[in-house]
Amino acid sequence: MEGFNGQLTQITLPTLSLNITSQAKVYSSWVSAGAICGFIFKLTSCFSILLSFKIWNEMDKARRVLQLMIEKGCAPNIVTYSTMINGYCKGKRLDEAMELFHEISQKGPIPNIVTYNNLMQSMFQLGKVSKACELFRKMLASGQVPNPVTCLILLDGLFKTGNLKEALKFFQAMQNSGLELDIGPYTILTDGLCKAGHIEVAKELFHQLSDNGLKPNVYKYGVTINGLYKEELPDEAYRLFGSMGDNDCPPNSCCYTVMIRGFL
Repeated sequence: MEGFNGQLTQITLPTLSLNITSQAKVYSSWVSAGAICGFIFKLTSCFSILLSFKIWNEMDKARRVLQLMIEKGCAPNIVTYSTMINGYCKGKRLDEAMELFHEISQKGPIPNIVTYNNLMQSMFQLGKVSKACELFRKMLASGQVPNPVTCLILLDGLFKTGNLKEALKFFQAMQNSGLELDIGPYTILTDGLCKAGHIEVAKELFHQLSDNGLKPNVYKYGVTINGLYKEELPDEAYRLFGSMGDNDCPPNSCCYTVMIRGFL
């Protein structure tokens, strides 16, 4: 084998019968020792290394593997880059995530919806609302179509950062776009409205569900019942709780806890 004599030898990394933590430690020792230098890996093998490092929060070593892939001709695909960006985001290293995002935006591969979702979620979590909204506009301009996860990230992020009006406008835009919405956006919207004290709007939204072919789930009921108690409307809360069985949605322990707390 001529791997360290100026020529590259194509090998496939062994499949290790270890859990993900142990794999990360083994891969880490290989990288630290320079054991992977001079080889061309198959994309699937490299992705396994990156995924292990990401889960183990060893992003600096994951970046070294990514750079080696590029140098040795094993072109990373968008899944690999999105995994890297997700790892940076989970570690609250948004600047490095954006640096990688700008790199692929210029050189390829083209960022996909998962890439954008990871970045926007991280921006909202770090309180960078304007940047998240700017990135969303760039995503639309690039031709990417928002998926349900995108909508949940935007709605949840806007509400949790106190941007009620913007969240309502976005929800209306989602409805007007013809995007098929499930119960998720309605639940987030109801929760945000209840917490902001807009219980009447939340109640109206709840009753609109059937008009849109949707049935409230147990979490949706719990959020609305909790909002009614907070606004000192125990009779309405009790009636809504009682209607759960009629709608084939039996209460869970969380709903009972809300009810008990409401009576105290």
